[in-house]
Order: sequence, then structure tokens, then C-alpha cells
Amino acid sequence: MWCYQDYKSRRNLSPGLVEGFVEHGVVDEMRRHKPSYEAWKQLNAPAKIEAQWVGKPGAAASGFTATVTPASAHELPSYPLHDYQLQWTVLDETGTARVRGTRHLSEFNQAEQISGALPHDSAGHPLRLVVTLLRPTGVLAAERTLAWR
Repeated sequence: MWCYQDYKSRRNLSPGLVEGFVEHGVVDEMRRHKPSYEAWKQLNAPAKIEAQWVGKPGAAASGFTATVTPASAHELPSYPLHDYQLQWTVLDETGTARVRGTRHLSEFNQAEQISGALPHDSAGHPLRLVVTLLRPTGVLAAERTLAWR
């Protein structure tokens, strides 16, 4: 289905080439991420994250909601998720955290929803919501970023 990294080969090249890299990977020969890397990362995450801003139509956002859903037994990858950590942060244009939170998920086997209100002085400012799901080891399992301009 995929190849992690482009690799050097004398075969499977474009017509006329006798040496070079086969460009089938999600990272190049220097391990720089290609656009397909993000799609691969989302397809292989143990959970899906959906997020949205909330507020009155035509007005600045007043808050946010996010739903984190573990992969079902009919999806790949599917395995029990124990002791995961759900974190969220709303950053302003300078990268300063305006809102943040954490939830420990001892048995993460059903959808979890989070929501939060934005500070009143954030109206009219560009914001970025970052929702992350961390494995028990602290390694990133899934992430979603949502921008408000």
C-alpha cells in the first residue's frame, strides 16, 4: 500500500533513467515529509479527531468543541487504548496559550468530547486550536489543528 522512504535503485525508474531514486515513499531520500505523509499519518492514527469553532453566525468564535473517537474493531489500526492523554490548547497569533486543558483516558474505548470557551479579549484575533492524543509513553498518537482567522 505504501513505502516509507524513497530509495536508490537501478530498476523501476522513469524511462531512460538508469540510476536514481524510486519516488514511492511518504518521505524523500533525506527523510523530509512529502504531502502524502500527513495523509498516511491520519490513516494510521489509532483515533480520529474532529474539531470546530462555535459561536454566532457571522461573529467571532466564542468557543470550540472537539470529538476524539478511537478506531472501531472494523478499522485499521484497531487495538485497546489504555492510559492515553488528551490535551488541547488554543494559541493566539504570538503562540501564547490562551486556553488549555488535559484529560486522562484510562480506558479509551468510546468517543470523548471536549469543549471550551474563549477569553472575551480574543475576539478579532487569529487563533489556533491544537488537539493532541498522547500514548502512555508521551509519544504523539493523533493530532488535529484548526485555525480561526
